[in-house]
Amino acid sequence: MVNYKYYKINEIKRAIDNKGSNLLPEDLQLPAYQSVNDYVTVQLLKASRTAGSISIDGSISLYNPTEANGGIVKISGFKNRPK
Repeated sequence: MVNYKYYKINEIKRAIDNKGSNLLPEDLQLPAYQSVNDYVTVQLLKASRTAGSISIDGSISLYNPTEANGGIVKISGFKNRPK
């Protein structure tokens, strides 16, 4: 993910711990675009105290806006225009 600047979580189909507990909240709100750093954050319900792992199934989109792909638009002389 180091080549990308932003990510967006498209959907989370399921999130369960190894004890079978559903960890998806009923009112799950997926954030808009987030800056890429070393990790992706997803707010889930608490897993069982005895759970040893969590499995998440879903998809994310990765974005790297550039002038070439239309993600960045530069307007020359923008700061020099009269107010």
